[in-house]
Amino acid sequence: MKPAHPYGARLKRWRESVEVRQSDTQSKFGVSPSTYQKYELGMSAPGAEAIERFVRAGANANWLLTGEGPMLLADLAPGPMPVPQVNVTALSAIIRGLIEAGVSAEKVGPTAWRYYSDAVAQGLIAPDGDGG
Repeated sequence: MKPAHPYGARLKRWRESVEVRQSDTQSKFGVSPSTYQKYELGMSAPGAEAIERFVRAGANANWLLTGEGPMLLADLAPGPMPVPQVNVTALSAIIRGLIEAGVSAEKVGPTAWRYYSDAVAQGLIAPDGDGG
């Protein structure tokens, strides 16, 4: 018979990966061993409070609920932010135009970026070349 709740196998896998016995779930997660066993057997689904406790113990809630993503929160460490591709020629031309128009130094950067972003969004320039 298939368990009614799909979380059981994931909860068991996670518990074993963090090296916690079912008998220790009360002290580690604040969930009684009998309740945790019901979760693992698929006889009962953990509520929000139980899932919060598992997350505080290092489980990735998305993985627990859907099976997607890494099992552990520690594996969600953000990687480097991608550097946006910038058409330097176009951005430089916008900056020169703003300076020639007398835009103050403190406003040149934000204004140039806004004009540049708008031009890219409208397809007037391409971020990877000189034309759109």
